[in-house]
Amino acid sequence: MTHRAAQVIRGEHAAIAAMLRTVLLLLAQHRREHTLPRFDALRAMLFYADEFPAREHHRKETELLFTRLRARTPLWRDQLDQLDSEHARGDFYLQHMAMEECDILPLAERVLTAEDWADLDAAFAEPAPPGELPDAAYQALFTQIVNQVPAPLGLGAAAH
Repeated sequence: MTHRAAQVIRGEHAAIAAMLRTVLLLLAQHRREHTLPRFDALRAMLFYADEFPAREHHRKETELLFTRLRARTPLWRDQLDQLDSEHARGDFYLQHMAMEECDILPLAERVLTAEDWADLDAAFAEPAPPGELPDAAYQALFTQIVNQVPAPLGLGAAAH
């Protein structure tokens, strides 16, 4: 059974990973072509990669999912502590997301109860707390970035 909370985490990971990979590809393309990137697009990409995980994504994982897992099982506590530490330091890498998707989410799917998942699904579907950017704002930023980044990495005009 696929749970909404797990789908949200995987979807957010995919968006963040795409953003991180695109930054690297965009910079590599400009190095090859000896051109400067559009700094407005690059700035927006870096803002998204920094702000969205810190304000929205990591908070839900740490406060909601990891708390439930710790309450249900002693398994993977060292890994959960490591992920929490990385969240607190702002570390955010593809390997980090891979551990969550390959190890932590499958563990959650094995040990959490239907009630746990119902609570998590509802919490992951809730809007952002007051004072924080809602998911819609991040979605709009993501769309803006995709439209600004030159083809073939995005939908913007090809770089010259």
